[in-house]
Amino acid sequence: TVRILDNGIERVVVTDDAVRDGDMIYRDYWDGKDENGDFVEPSGRNHQYDVQITAQDIDSLLTSMATVQMTIEVDPLRIYDVSIIPLTLDSPAVVSYQVSEPMKVVTKIFKPGTTLLLGSGDPPAGRLVKRIIGVRPARTQITEYWDGTDLTLSKVPDGNYVFRVYGSTDSEAISSIDGVVTSDALLSPDIIVANIPVMRGGTDDLCGDFVNETFFAPNPYDGISGWFKIPIIINGWASLKMYNIAGDLVYKRNFGDINNPRGSGNNVDGGGGQCSITQSHEACWPKINSYGRTVAPGVYFAVIRFQATEGTRDVCQVIKKILIP
Repeated sequence: TVRILDNGIERVVVTDDAVRDGDMIYRDYWDGKDENGDFVEPSGRNHQYDVQITAQDIDSLLTSMATVQMTIEVDPLRIYDVSIIPLTLDSPAVVSYQVSEPMKVVTKIFKPGTTLLLGSGDPPAGRLVKRIIGVRPARTQITEYWDGTDLTLSKVPDGNYVFRVYGSTDSEAISSIDGVVTSDALLSPDIIVANIPVMRGGTDDLCGDFVNETFFAPNPYDGISGWFKIPIIINGWASLKMYNIAGDLVYKRNFGDINNPRGSGNNVDGGGGQCSITQSHEACWPKINSYGRTVAPGVYFAVIRFQATEGTRDVCQVIKKILIP
């Protein structure tokens, strides 16, 4: 007889009074369910499972009995073999995985920089980007596709989006509408948290591209129509500071949060209505200081700083030397 004990209490009889021949190796299988057909809770949640095997000699001349017992780890519900393919201009994002038993599985995608706590509870409102919910078969590769749109079907900007995958064999325990879990639901202990890169811009080196593509023209600076080309590859803040050769700050401008760098009409005033970051990310400098006075001829250094508010939240900075004859 083979029994499974939970902290010393019998949960299921795997094999009952089976007759076995001597000097043979036998295998009995347990599917992780109790006598009611429900999966037992995983080990580590105040549960310690023991396999107890009792053998009675059936020879009429012998009456000996032997019992052996050993502790085993029990994790019948698993989500495993997770892999991720980033979203690019040419292909959607892909999250692949397998489940050990048929489960209702939820994949939730959140904005870059979102902190996910333990469990399946959601972060503050406004962080959720997308949800994918459905019943998935066991022991076969599951593929979830994300086209890079949010709940309103608008395209999201580039960045590293945080996602979470969780599931349960009880389909009633998870809402099919919003993925909310009931308080007494038995979830798989594997709650996967990882990132999906979105790279429609085609860059894997944000600061490198920022440094290489930022420039000022014309240089030397004649007239009053000089301008900066500032590549805003993903959402972020941009600022400009101008120093003279002595290191004195002569001009500064914060262009603010540029929320839609690839959109239209997202101009940010750069001071006095004369300078702005436009749709093409250009910012003019009419050769003036912070008081609106024309600066003297000489060498000036422009410090252009960009801080991403999406993705990895990189901070990039470049210095350009400008000559005013």
